[in-house]
Amino acid sequence: YTDGLIKSREHDVDAQLDRLRTAALSLPPGSLEKGGLVEGAPAGAARFDEAVLLVTTSAALPAGDLRVWELPQDGRAASAARGLVTAQLAAWGLEELTDVSELVVSELVGNALRYGNGPGELRLLRGERLVVEVSDT
Repeated sequence: YTDGLIKSREHDVDAQLDRLRTAALSLPPGSLEKGGLVEGAPAGAARFDEAVLLVTTSAALPAGDLRVWELPQDGRAASAARGLVTAQLAAWGLEELTDVSELVVSELVGNALRYGNGPGELRLLRGERLVVEVSDT
C-alpha cells in the first residue's frame, strides 16, 4: 500500500497503521479485492494523498508449469538462456512465443550481465500468461 492509505493530518501514522491492520483482519474474505480496505482505510475523509493497495494471492503451481535453470556467469549466458527457452516452449507447445521470448530473455540476461554482476537463474512460468524471469547476482 502507499502511505496515502493511512496518512492524515490529524492522526499519528503508527496509530493509523494499527487501525489498518485491525481493519484488514476484520474484513470478510474477498473484501480486499473489492476495495473494502481502501474505502474503509483509517485516513478516510482526512486523506490528502492518493491511496493504492496491491492485493496478491498464492496458489500451488501444477506440476510441469515452472522451469528454473542456473545460467552461466559469462558471455554464454544469453545463448544458453535462448536455447533453454526455445526448447521449453516447444515442449509446452508454445512455439509461437519463441521469437519474442528469445528477445526478452536476451535483453534480461544482457542487463543482468551489464548491471547485476551476472545472471543467476532463468525461470519460465506457464499459466494464463507466460512469465519469463532472469535474476541477477
